[in-house]
Amino acid sequence: MIGRFLSSQWFLFALAFALALGFFAPAGVIVAADSVYLRNTIVATVLFLMALPLLIDVVWRGIRQPRAACLSSFLNMALMPLIAWGLSNLLTGDLSVGLVLAAVVPSTMASASVWTRRAGGNDAVALVVTVVTVV
Repeated sequence: MIGRFLSSQWFLFALAFALALGFFAPAGVIVAADSVYLRNTIVATVLFLMALPLLIDVVWRGIRQPRAACLSSFLNMALMPLIAWGLSNLLTGDLSVGLVLAAVVPSTMASASVWTRRAGGNDAVALVVTVVTVV
């Protein structure tokens, strides 16, 4: 019973541990956070692990028909920043700058991949968009 709970909620426990470590021992975390090699290794590892459960035919279909990935990348990297820039003129000060910054931030693994998977969408497209917008 406890083992099943821990195995299904491991990410929540890992996240709580990381937050506690950041709050109570920030000096050790700062050194690790400043390491570009460590950051790139973590991103590559997470993307690799997220791609493992994908079926190979879904991946090949995404490569052969890249329209969805191209459209998503265009929306994420071009259209959203332009819309945010236009709407930022309606706001003042830091809120205006914050809206533009939020719009140009790359699509994260959580929003592009995890929620797509949970919604039953095309995981391959979500991972491609994540890789393209993060790089």
